Amino acid sequence: MDQVVLAPHTASGTHDTRQAMADLVLANLRAGLAGEPLPAQAR
Repeated sequence: MDQVVLAPHTASGTHDTRQAMADLVLANLRAGLAGEPLPAQAR
């Protein structure tokens, strides 16, 4: 496979998307620490 290049998925690489992901992490942390349901719980 000498001519194969692997690259990570970069579609979420915009500043707005990364900021939204960071905001969601903080919202989950705050809710979890407060004993409340997580806004974005993986099931």
